[in-house]
Amino acid sequence: MPVVRYTTNRATVDQVLQHLRNCQAAFIPPLNERVDVASYAAKVSENAETFEAWEDDLLIGLVAAYLKPDRCRDTGFITSVSILNSHTRRGVARQLMQQCEQRAVELRLSGLRLEVAGTNTAAVGLYQSLGYTETEVNGPTLVMTRRTESNA
Repeated sequence: MPVVRYTTNRATVDQVLQHLRNCQAAFIPPLNERVDVASYAAKVSENAETFEAWEDDLLIGLVAAYLKPDRCRDTGFITSVSILNSHTRRGVARQLMQQCEQRAVELRLSGLRLEVAGTNTAAVGLYQSLGYTETEVNGPTLVMTRRTESNA
């Protein structure tokens, strides 16, 4: 089995775009039904911190988060969590989420927030196992938050 290599902020906009296209059907609803994927990839690449998992030259996992204290007050926002379907249930998402949390601690953010479809039971279960709790319901979408380790 190839070795997974973890990096931060190294993927190009084209690599992020290709990864999101490869994963778009796994989003609920599918990513391309909610956003223009090319524009979203550009926005993520320009404004978010990206936590990446690679096998050779293939981006297999991505967590993208807005962590700039001046823009997000004291709580970061995870805008995307995506793992290639062929690489799920291997701990990649958990590792990327933990790296994102560590970065939030370094930036002295008080917490992280994300949105997830309530019907996405695998994702909700992962987030709950990482300490996220449901703080709001917006129709089919759950808002989940977690205080960072330094503020827990």
